[in-house]
Amino acid sequence: MNTSDLADRLIPPARTAARRTLTAALNLIPLETLQPLRTAYPNSQPGSAKESAQRLILEVVRYRGVPRTRDSFTLADNPAVTVASSDSFIAERLYWFGEAKGYEPEVLRWWRHFCARSTNILELGTNIGYFAVQGALANPSARYTGVEPHPGASGACRKNLELNGITSVNLLQAAAVGDPGTGSIELHLPGGRDHYEEAPCSGFAAGNELHHQQVEDVASYRSITVDAIPLAGLIDGVDLLKIDVEGQEHALLNSVFDELVQLRPTMFLEVLDGTTRLRGLISDLCRALPYKLYVPTREALVELDVTELAGTSLTDRFQTRDLVMVCEP
Repeated sequence: MNTSDLADRLIPPARTAARRTLTAALNLIPLETLQPLRTAYPNSQPGSAKESAQRLILEVVRYRGVPRTRDSFTLADNPAVTVASSDSFIAERLYWFGEAKGYEPEVLRWWRHFCARSTNILELGTNIGYFAVQGALANPSARYTGVEPHPGASGACRKNLELNGITSVNLLQAAAVGDPGTGSIELHLPGGRDHYEEAPCSGFAAGNELHHQQVEDVASYRSITVDAIPLAGLIDGVDLLKIDVEGQEHALLNSVFDELVQLRPTMFLEVLDGTTRLRGLISDLCRALPYKLYVPTREALVELDVTELAGTSLTDRFQTRDLVMVCEP
């Protein structure tokens, strides 16, 4: 998930209270007053003063969330895509900012591109299913498997698939794990949050590289137990893989390293700052195979030399945390 730095997801009570106060104040503004801004912003000239001003306003207005007067909404700049109204950061961004400027637009373009040319797609961490919907629409004939452990997010995902008439996605409500002997795991969810589909922090699970960033306020967490499914049982035949699992990327990829060498799938990975082992594993794959690394931007895939990976903050340099690995001409 490319929403904010992971540490920022652990919002202290004071900030949570301030956000709720702001939301209550915004709810006093008639919705029809704000709708013109929602429809105008996606079409504003990128980089213009008008667009910048609109964005500043929307960054405040978005805390109003998705209006609950409707069960779903279409994207302001792509009415072919319908999104279920939910208490979700992703739905919130899509409602107010649209497709082209809303949630990870720099990744979306290339995800659709590679989905269109793939036959067997696996997405770990489908959240509310936005990328699953977009990928399935780009290639309805592809086999698409989504894995999402959070019950609220997986429920929203199923609704989004249904709203868009998608039947090609097989959604598994479970957590992908590397150890085939693991039958279930505990997810630790930040307490006091309104956005239930934001990424569950599995920072207490073995193998998570971001453990030290995720345990600052243990008392505020609530835990749920979810089924686990070994990645080794899902990877067979996959030619496109997307992983956004909050620091568990290394543990998962390492468990199927030999399979990756054999399959050589194109991979979309969230590479957060501090993920030293993940970056090392990516470098190992690049040494074993002719993988090339690319950073997705709205304009192009920007090649990143593997020697730069260890010392590069993707967020600071490219304003994204996603990396695309391609092992083909």
